[in-house]
This record gives sequence, C-alpha cells and structure tokens, in this order.
Amino acid sequence: MAHRYTDAEFNFIKNNCKGITTYELTEIFNKHFNSELTRSQIKNCMTRHRLTSDIDRKKLSVFHPKKYTEEQVNFIRDNVKGKTTKKIAEIFNIKFELDIKESQIKSFLGNNGLSNGVDCKFKNGSTPFNKGMKGVCPKGSEKGWFKKGTIPPNHREVGSERVTVDGYTEVKVAEPNKWKLKQRIIWEEHNGNIPKGYLVLFGDKNKLNFAPDNLILVSRAQLVTLNKNKLIQNNAELTRTGVIIADLYCKISGRK
Repeated sequence: MAHRYTDAEFNFIKNNCKGITTYELTEIFNKHFNSELTRSQIKNCMTRHRLTSDIDRKKLSVFHPKKYTEEQVNFIRDNVKGKTTKKIAEIFNIKFELDIKESQIKSFLGNNGLSNGVDCKFKNGSTPFNKGMKGVCPKGSEKGWFKKGTIPPNHREVGSERVTVDGYTEVKVAEPNKWKLKQRIIWEEHNGNIPKGYLVLFGDKNKLNFAPDNLILVSRAQLVTLNKNKLIQNNAELTRTGVIIADLYCKISGRK
C-alpha cells in the first residue's frame, strides 16, 4: 500500500538522503517518526522526486564492508570449478572453521561473476529415478537416516564459540542451534537486558576485546550517525564522546 508522505516526512527524506544508503535512511526515518516503512517505500519516494544519495558505487564498501578476507576469496576462486555450491560451503567451513550457508556461497559466486561449471538442470527426456514411486524412498536409503536421539558429527555443545564471516564471536546458548553474540552476553552480565533496537559496539573497533569497559550500548539510529560521521575511533573513550556528538546531530536533525 502506498504511503502518503506529510511535508515533514518528505523534507526529512530530502534533507537526509545524501551520503547514506536507503537502508540507513529507512532506519533513521522510522526511528524519527516512529513508523514502520520499508526500504522499498523510501526508495520509491526518492525515485518519484528524483532524489539520490550521491554515493559513488565504488565506495559502497564504506557502508557494506566485505564479508570475506582476501585468503577466503582466493580459496573460493581456487576451489570453485567442478564443485556444487553445497560442497564449496562445506570445505570452506572446514578450512576456516566457520558456518556460512550454501546461499551465501551462491551470492558470492553471482556477485563476482564466478561459475562452478556444474550443470544441475534436469535434462529434457530424462526419467527421474523415483518415477512411479510416490511416497516411496529408494531401497537402501534408510541406512543414511539419522536415528532418533543420534547426535550429528558436527554438533557443538552449549557454551561453544564460533567466529562469523564478519569477524564476530558467537556463543551457543541453547539447543538445538541457538547462538548469541558474545559481546551482548558480556554486556548483559554486567548491565542487565539489552533494550529492543539496541546493539553493543566495540569501543576500540577490536572485535576480540570483550573487556566490559570496551563495550558500548548504542541504538541503531546512533550507529547510523556514528558511521556516517566517522565517530567510531580506536579508543573507547573517544568513541563514547562520539556517541554524545551523534546524539547532538540527531537532535539538530530533529529540530530541522
């Protein structure tokens, strides 16, 4: 359903769209007006009024950092030929002790113009192996079924840690597969529950420094302003000062 923008809403988009992505603009818009518009609605409004963010496409990595290290990229390039995306994801996770999904590998290949050369399409005229076997599994396949109560070989115990492709540490907090960011766990241990819409920032940018005084609680709107104005420093105290400055920017923007 189309949204009818008020003058205040339109002026907010017009005054804040430069230099940030539509994802970030949608976030601060909804925060400012306590609304729930989608990115598509914001983007359509900008298109109708010929508004642009003026972001150089080559510099979008400032807003969307690369998920893969150079070593990981080269590994995928060297192992892509002749393997399915499922197999690539499997050997990638073993190599780098990660847990990325097959869909992430597919996206990487598509975004980088890579092809594994594997044709998985069903050929015309071919007869499927299970034709006429509705509801029946091939004989012998039951040998590979997991028995009830069987623990898979890649099972991780509660309390185990893993590192995501973005470099963040996650801790398994419950079965069967519930994980939580380690910085959130530590912050909550010292300060209580984290409010909805807030996240924990590393004050010195070091994703392995879990010292309580290095963890800073910020809202998503504050984070957008911090990133936009490059206020996150390599020093936790300077970053805290940056959060205060970000709040001032938000108040000034709100008054405008």
